[in-house]
Order: sequence, then structure tokens, then C-alpha cells
Amino acid sequence: FADVYMGGRNECYWFGPTPMPQPVYRLFDHDLAACYVVSLAEIMCLDYERIEITRDKERFRGHVAGYAEVEFRFPEGTLYPCLAVMMEKYGLWYPLSGITLATAPEIELALEMGAEITVRFGVVIPWKDREAVFAESAKRLRREKSKKDADKGQWLEADGDVFVPAPEMQFPPESHGDVGYRPFESGSIYTRAMRLKFDKKSLPHQFMKLVGNGVYGKTGQGFKGKRALDMADLKYRAIGPSGISEPAVAALVSGFARAVLGEILWKLPAGALVVSATTDGLLVDVEKLDLTGTMCRRFQALVDRIAPGTGMTELKHLIGQAVAGKTRLQLTGLAVEGQEPVVAKGGIKVPLDSAEGDEEKERALMRPENQNRFMLDLFANRQPGQIIKRASLMSLGEMVLNDWDLQTLDTPVRLNMEYDFKRRPVDARMVRIESLGVEHLAFATVPWDNAAEGELARMLFDRWREGEQDKDGNWVRPAHCLKTMADWGDWQAFYGLYAGNHQRRARFQALQAASDATVKADGPDEVQQKRLRGPTGQVYATARTGMLGTAIRTFLTAYVQRAWGLEGADLSQAKLAAWLTEAGYPVKVHDVKNAGRSQLHEHVSPATPEVMAFLEVVKARFPGLETGRFLVRG
Repeated sequence: FADVYMGGRNECYWFGPTPMPQPVYRLFDHDLAACYVVSLAEIMCLDYERIEITRDKERFRGHVAGYAEVEFRFPEGTLYPCLAVMMEKYGLWYPLSGITLATAPEIELALEMGAEITVRFGVVIPWKDREAVFAESAKRLRREKSKKDADKGQWLEADGDVFVPAPEMQFPPESHGDVGYRPFESGSIYTRAMRLKFDKKSLPHQFMKLVGNGVYGKTGQGFKGKRALDMADLKYRAIGPSGISEPAVAALVSGFARAVLGEILWKLPAGALVVSATTDGLLVDVEKLDLTGTMCRRFQALVDRIAPGTGMTELKHLIGQAVAGKTRLQLTGLAVEGQEPVVAKGGIKVPLDSAEGDEEKERALMRPENQNRFMLDLFANRQPGQIIKRASLMSLGEMVLNDWDLQTLDTPVRLNMEYDFKRRPVDARMVRIESLGVEHLAFATVPWDNAAEGELARMLFDRWREGEQDKDGNWVRPAHCLKTMADWGDWQAFYGLYAGNHQRRARFQALQAASDATVKADGPDEVQQKRLRGPTGQVYATARTGMLGTAIRTFLTAYVQRAWGLEGADLSQAKLAAWLTEAGYPVKVHDVKNAGRSQLHEHVSPATPEVMAFLEVVKARFPGLETGRFLVRG
């Protein structure tokens, strides 16, 4: 159950400034009202004694506490799949297919979306009968008359203490038609009612929000291996469970929240522009959301119990243009008069050094519009490898163990405002950041077919973004940012080559495994004779020749093998080397001879300007050459 507890849905669906299709254009930042507090009220007491193991996907429909490992595939063209795959380094990703852990609400939504679902292993925990809940509780409670506590009308929780119901309380509580008992409902009602009494930015409102969300957090405490300083002996130890820790509850609450948000995304009208989703909200150019789905109706029914007369969503921000970087990094490219901008800084702190102790100036720097302006300038003018200072408060451990006062520490970190590749970029173009008057690269995204595909892209992008230095600190491969179409073309070339290498290597390893299996079947004496030999199938772009070098080497291999329309080629190896050198592509005779010992691979050369120029030259000399076989497929 702890493994199914996976947190919120956080994705960025658009990178860069959003387009402005009309002069008056709006983006709406919608939020699910008190999402986790409301979702807690869905939970009833669980009856583990009647637990059921099942592989029937229909058992996960309806208001049930269900958890399963599932294999899934969503229909082609699905923009927002609802089943999350946990990536160890990168959090939750939502591909079209895969194997993952999921809760009943997510499985039910996936079935409604037309996904093919196979339950590999599933568990359903029935709700405990209401009468059984209070009969069991009665055995653990004893009512005693104590004038002191009876006068106060308090409930006392410590074992052996007096339990006296307050005069105004009904015991047991009214059922409201439930088959079981909702242990968190009264707390949800109280914290939500208290929040609604105060202004959203006030301290009391924020305090009650913390209390309500803290209850949800406590249900998931102690299952993820987090450590903290034990003040008893000043040693770091794993955080243990709280008094209300229950992984099945935490998993179901978070899964239900993901399902509600996923259903809203699924029901957006065709052509809607979604910028981001962050746990319990989304930034989209749709003002009126479709809340008629199964999950939304279930959520609204809970809202009606917790805070009657209120809606399940509320509008947090209204802006004219967004500028998105990655998950939790969304800014405002054009504000709407009278409206506060969206400023999600992605963990970056705006420095206050320039205030120089001036409180008035410091308060000005903290205003949302000024924070937004700083972040916009940083995003538009960022440089590869840029280092910034990140201010943070020192930890409790540092203070206690060193007997220090609380201080702010500045730590140098490498700036990262690049896309996180949780989804596949498509349709790149340049779009103007309205408030700055400059253009920046922008693109939409679609889900990866599977998580491994996306993880490879992310790994390669990190290599491209960070660059590579030799032992002396010289750049072998420069660092990059995604800011222009030239950057996009360079990244596509890098990705096309190395992703192709990965696929070729995987095919070679599969052949190697098949060869080993044959050897094992024939006996150990055959190992040296039958084991697959030869190159791995990788294609290298060296620091000296770059992407052009792969195209030249591929051409030489095709020429020597008389392939790809070169069957009637009339130049000797020496004359070919001389002709290419004269054409501006230095080649030696031994390069041509060595090409005869190489594998010929299709679709390995990115369509960079220098590669296309080379192909035009050789195509003019050898008209039958099939140049399309050289280029990486889009």
C-alpha cells in the first residue's frame, strides 16, 4: 500500500510563451477547492479481515478501496493519460502504455477513457460495517464520571483517560446513509469551515490550511524512508509512523485527487491549450470546465457534505499570457489589469541583496509583479551553464549540532529553467513574450508512448544541456539552452543520433541474447564458434567531425557495399577519396577501405545544414543515391 502512495499530478504541457491567437486572450488558473481535505472525507474505516485479492478490473469501479498493479495502453491520440508511472529520479510520468500501480479511481477513469487494462495483481478492502465500527470502539472506551472533565464536556484520547461526550454531540454520529463510518469527515468539515471565515492571504486561513493538509500528510508519514534529527540524542533517524499513519488511506486519497484532475483534463474541449497541472489545479485557456464526469460528481458530492453551497473549483489567477519552463515553473508573460500574476518559480529564489537592508525596497521586491519580472528576465536571458545563488535557511540539525542561530545561507547552484521532458515536445516555433517584447522558443507536448522512451530523451537532454568537459576543463561538447530554433535544431540532431544509437544497441543486445540462448542449447563447446560477433551497431559523432562525420562514413560504407542506389558507381577507392577531398570533404583512401568493414545503418544522420549540403554534393555526382536512407526520421 505504501508503494501505491505516489503524491500529486504535476506536469508541464507547454514550454515557452503561449501564443496569442486574438488581442483579448485569457488563461485561467483553476484550483480544486481544499482538494486533500475534501478527499479525506471519502474514506471510510477499512475492514482488513475481509480483504479480497482479485484480477477482475470491474471490481475497481465505484466507491471502493482498491489497489492494483496494472498493465495498460490508452488509445492512440489520447492527450492526457491518467495512469502514472513512477520514475525513480523524475517523479510521476503519464505515458500511453506501461505497467504501474494504481488506485481504484484511476483504474475506473482509465476504463472510461477506453484504455486496455490488465490487472496483474489487485486488492480490494471492503468498508467496515458502521455498526461494527462503533461496537469495536465501545470495547476500547470507558465512560466515567469526572466532575472536572464532565463540566468541560471534553473528549480525552489517552488510553485510560475519561471519555465524556460533549452534551451537544450525537453519539454515535448520524449515518447520512453511509454503510460505514468516515473518520476524517468531521475534521474536514471543521478545517474547511474555519478557512472560509478568513481572507485567503491571512495567517489564520493559511494556518487552518496547514492543519487540514497536515492530517492527510500524517496518514502517509513513515513509509518513504525520510530521516530527521532526533532531539533526544541528536542523531538522524528514519521518521516513523504517526498515530494515524495508514498507507492505504494516503494512497487512496492521493489517487482520487489525481483521478479528479485527470478527468477534468480528459474532458477539456478539442483544441484547448493547457499550460500545466500542479497537484490540484491547472492553467488552461478554458473558463468553464466540464465537471460532469464520474470523478467530478463524486468530488462535488463530498464538497456538498463538507461545505454545503460551495463549488468544487475556484479561480486563483487570470492572466493574458503564460511563460512556462517546466513542472512548477510558470510565469506571466502578459498580466491582466487588476489581477495578480502567476509566479511559480520552480524552486528559484529571487535575491533581495539589492535591497541593502531597506525594508521598503525589500517589500517592493517581494511583490508578485516584481518577482514575476525578475523571473521573466532570468528566463529570457539565461545562459548555458549559468550559476546563480540560492538562498535558504539552514537546517535544524546545523543549528542544534553547531549551536548556531538561524541564518540564511547562499549556495551556488546551476540554473535550470529547461523543459523536464515528462512529455514529448512537438510543433516548435518562436513566440513573442509580450511584456518583454522578445521572442523565445515555444512548443506543445504529447505523451510518450512509454516511460522508457521519455527517460531516454531526458537522459540525452541532460547530456546536451550540461555539455562535456575534458580533464583540463576544456569544452569537448558545449553546454546549451533551449531558447531559439537554432537551439532546437541542434538538440534534435543530437537526440536523433544518440537515440538511434540506443535503439541499435538494444537490437544488437537482443541478437546477442538470442545467440547465447542457441549456444546454451547446443552445449558449452560451441560457445566460441556460435557467439555473435561484430560491431554493436552504434554510430559515433566524434568531436572532430561531428554530425557531418556520421553522414560521410555512412556514405563511404554504402559506396563500398554498392548499396542505396550506388550499384553502378564508377570511381575507385582512391579516386573517390580524391574527389571528396576536392569537394571540401577530406577523406583518405584508408577511410574508404575501413568503411568496407562497417555495418551500414539507415536513418542515422540528423538533417543539419552541413549534412544536407553534403548529401546535395554526392547526389549530384551519383544521381541514383537514395539520400532519404541517411536522415533520421522525424
